[in-house]
Amino acid sequence: MQIARASALLFSLSVFACGDDGGGTKLIDSGIGNTDAAPKVCSAVSTIGSMQWDVTDESAGRYISFYADIGDINGEPAFLYYNFRRTMMTASLPATIDVTAGTENLDNSTCSTCFTILTFDPNATTLVVTHRYFQQSGTVNLTGGDPITMRGLMGNVSNLRLQEFEYDANDDFKFIPTGDCITLNATIDQDNVPNDWSCDVTDYYTGTTATPNPCDCECGAFDGDCFNPANPTPDCSGQTPVCWPSETEGVATECIAAQPNDTCQTAAAITLGTPVLGSLVGAQRHYSGGLQAATCTGYSQAGPDVVYKVNLTANTSYTATLSGTTTDLDGTIAIVGPSADGSVCTDMITTCIAGSDKTFAGQVETTTFTPAATGQYFIIVDSFYRDDYGEFTLEIKTP
Repeated sequence: MQIARASALLFSLSVFACGDDGGGTKLIDSGIGNTDAAPKVCSAVSTIGSMQWDVTDESAGRYISFYADIGDINGEPAFLYYNFRRTMMTASLPATIDVTAGTENLDNSTCSTCFTILTFDPNATTLVVTHRYFQQSGTVNLTGGDPITMRGLMGNVSNLRLQEFEYDANDDFKFIPTGDCITLNATIDQDNVPNDWSCDVTDYYTGTTATPNPCDCECGAFDGDCFNPANPTPDCSGQTPVCWPSETEGVATECIAAQPNDTCQTAAAITLGTPVLGSLVGAQRHYSGGLQAATCTGYSQAGPDVVYKVNLTANTSYTATLSGTTTDLDGTIAIVGPSADGSVCTDMITTCIAGSDKTFAGQVETTTFTPAATGQYFIIVDSFYRDDYGEFTLEIKTP
């Protein structure tokens, strides 16, 4: 977990997991509809840094997320998150979206077009969100088509106002009437084909597992089809190859061997008190949902992951330590179970009993826990950032 603009912050927001507050009219600030207070003067943003995108529900074609650095707001690092999703209320996204026209877009638990800004404490040693802002009014014009279908975002944002919000004791979304606000006017151009792509443009991110080219590697840029572990990579050699970002200058991707223990079903067995060396290079992104729970890591884990298994005894204290991580790996650990067959590892994990995501890249993560039941448990080694990977040492022992 870290704030480093050099590696671009990807903070996986659980913007759709929070409860609805019942709808109704939402206050913007104390100056709106209140003759005793003047309207607030909002911080203005017109420059958006290079955008990155992260498809989190590509198999169903329902959701895409973009994020960008927008500089500092009141001396604090700020990042903008754009989320678009199809819902039961919104089967497709129109070309012009007035975020105030539909009440679903005024709540981040129901929105189909969602703009959020987070600011962070620049002096904190851990990731500390200082302010949260969500859209209150404004217009989004999509000139390049539906961003979910196109896997790109082209258009402009006009007079978008974002108001500070919080979560109440029931984890419900609430605007802060007297909180700060931000206005945003900007042009957005995120083409759906990277400039570095050297293969046929029709092969880039086809969104299908069908042949001939569902995952194209060594094409100058990473093919989004390779995010889906079900997609084969026909131009890679080896028994279980994957397309991976290359460390070689001038080559964006290369074919390498996959990690054999990348799921709970193929987890590698470890012995208590014996450190094991591992790597996330070549691992797929299987587990994230549920790991952000307070009883687990506290944050979503968007990166590639590998899994180990070990038998633990009820009411016995254990310590899990992740050390020796490379400087480009913000590694995390999560303990999930018990389970004999790994079926507890799903898209939304609910059996995580402990975890740790407290330190920065290259630093040690450790957690002490006491399982309530005897059985086989799974230790998921993951990372906070989607594109973090590297080597590590894992050890599970009794204190």
